[in-house]
Amino acid sequence: MLKIFEDYAKDFNLIFNASKSKCVICQRHGAAQNKSVFSTSRLAFKMRDDVIEVVSNWLHLGHIMSDDGDDKLDILNRLCCFIGQANNLICISGKLYCSVKTRLQKSFCFNFYGCDVWDLSNATRGTPRLSD
Repeated sequence: MLKIFEDYAKDFNLIFNASKSKCVICQRHGAAQNKSVFSTSRLAFKMRDDVIEVVSNWLHLGHIMSDDGDDKLDILNRLCCFIGQANNLICISGKLYCSVKTRLQKSFCFNFYGCDVWDLSNATRGTPRLSD
């Protein structure tokens, strides 16, 4: 697939920035901890002559993707964003009616786009906490 991108870039005189790209190799649950199953240290993906870094997790389109398929980091990220947005709203909405505060909170703080794909049934990872 990277070869197709390279050929396309060459044909249409485009430049892809490999330093802005990362590679997350998704494995089945628990496989990332067992390094003997699959080793990413030997992989080297390149775009032209630039190496694309292999990482264990990466923020993409507002969601943290992890190589082990665990949603814990993404859930924690969304929780931290929610707390920050709610605190900002509290600071600026001091003397507003409760009904107005509720509408503002619903509009500005409940940005959980994509949460419907979280795997909340995985009992082995536990509930994410801010202290984790």
